[in-house]
Amino acid sequence: MSARSETNTPAPADALQTYPSTTTTRLRYNPGVADRRQWGRTRFARSFVPGEVTLSLDYVEPLGPRILVRKDESRHETRGGIVLPDKAEIPTITGRVVEISAEVEHNPDFPVRKYDKVLFHPKHAIPVDFEPDNLLYVVPMEDVVAVFRRGTKPVEKSTESLEDGERFDDSGDDDAE
Repeated sequence: MSARSETNTPAPADALQTYPSTTTTRLRYNPGVADRRQWGRTRFARSFVPGEVTLSLDYVEPLGPRILVRKDESRHETRGGIVLPDKAEIPTITGRVVEISAEVEHNPDFPVRKYDKVLFHPKHAIPVDFEPDNLLYVVPMEDVVAVFRRGTKPVEKSTESLEDGERFDDSGDDDAE
């Protein structure tokens, strides 16, 4: 008797495997198959029908040293007014910071604030399907290359007189030592 007639349910073709040492066909666990098998029992997962379940997300918080960035739209036109075809688009790796993790917010080594424009390396950026029209990415802070801000240039901090392991303290209390 074969495995198909015992369970009385048709098994997917890629789940059946024949072993040359035996004469019966056995069902073997295959993680690539859509249904789930545990200890010889077959449990079929319910198929997803679009529109049947609506998921409403209100907030995304990045964890660890990461930020949430809304990527800028790719340019379809140059500054001179030349319209580019779809294959010749200029790739953008800039975007606005939408949310900052608590670790980045409290660390003075990361000069990123909410709503800053950043230049980032897209290799490790993780896309987030939050809304269909938004291009949201979770970006590690190691991949943030530059921060663009309007206004005055930040004051340069001199660290020449500091020894190894000491940190620069810009609290303004020079005489309190």
